[in-house]
Amino acid sequence: MLICLTLLRKTFFYLFKRSMGVWPVIGKIHTRETVCRFLFEGDFRNDQSVKPKAFLPPPDSGELSVYRISNLSSFEVMSIGKYFVETVSRRRKPEVLGEATMKVSSLKSIRRNLVVKAWRCPHPRHANIINLPVVPKNQTVVADYKEIKQEQKNVAQAMVSLVSGVTIYS
Repeated sequence: MLICLTLLRKTFFYLFKRSMGVWPVIGKIHTRETVCRFLFEGDFRNDQSVKPKAFLPPPDSGELSVYRISNLSSFEVMSIGKYFVETVSRRRKPEVLGEATMKVSSLKSIRRNLVVKAWRCPHPRHANIINLPVVPKNQTVVADYKEIKQEQKNVAQAMVSLVSGVTIYS
């Protein structure tokens, strides 16, 4: 039993080190790459379809966190979500329940200025979708605020339509 646990531990850490960036993704993000957005409670429906809420940026930012997952196994992607997203990069520590994947090339169909930019922290495969609509901090005109919030929702809905795959962890 001890030998079995030791082998399991060594295998896990070999794969985990690989997903942590021992073989990092370096350089510019290519349009043929696949990225994923990790999903939390309330981000998907019972039929495993993604809700637009999963693609809404934080209120004070025009950026959305994603991970570059091209050439990774599903176990490696899940390891990134479970370790980095749950424990390292989050203060509230919600549980990662799944992932939604999409091609980088498909984002240009939503808005011409959407860009996926490498953001190698907290993980070498981390990136941000930038140039999303953002509500300015000093927004005082209610009509403008509502218009920008609606634009954010429209972009999030368009991203849902671009999702090429959804994996819910059991």
